[in-house]
Amino acid sequence: MSTITTTPGSPSANLEMNCGEPCGPVVGAPTTIHFYGECINCPTNVNMVYNWAIQETTDGTVYQDVENLQEQYEGLGMVSSSYSLSTSTLQSGKEYRVVMTITWGQSISTEKTFSLNEAPFGGTCGVSPTEGVTITDRFVFTCSNWHDDVEGTEVDRNGNRLGLTYEISVNVDTVNSDRTDLIYWGDRKSVV
Repeated sequence: MSTITTTPGSPSANLEMNCGEPCGPVVGAPTTIHFYGECINCPTNVNMVYNWAIQETTDGTVYQDVENLQEQYEGLGMVSSSYSLSTSTLQSGKEYRVVMTITWGQSISTEKTFSLNEAPFGGTCGVSPTEGVTITDRFVFTCSNWHDDVEGTEVDRNGNRLGLTYEISVNVDTVNSDRTDLIYWGDRKSVV
């Protein structure tokens, strides 16, 4: 977890924003980042209004609001002290910041910056056999030669660097549904 503390003009009130995994300077995409905010030593007898905003930069210094994001994320601008951001609509390689502002007669804010990792490249995945019956046949899923320019920049809650994560799903096409079932999610390159 990352914690950012900002001390506003009043020395007694502090604002903290925490985020759950993944929450590093570089975040793999697509994923969901969960942010949590808290005002420390703020008045307890007033109504706190939390406001969340997403901003982007291309030069690392000037940030501007991400266009049309307000409609895509229900938590933006809401009064909730938590916010979940799906990175699937953000662009890889760009730097973003989440800004949380709390208002109760005065306003204080804090921010968390991150960038989205470019997608892994150069690899292949396959299944053997390519046809069969799921209940009776044994399938082996294998991925190889995948590379990531910033592999290992994400860390888990214990500070261990994370490598590539593989997801294996199967499309289930039946008369009543067209769904995808997750078979495996983890760091193994081969799964039976």
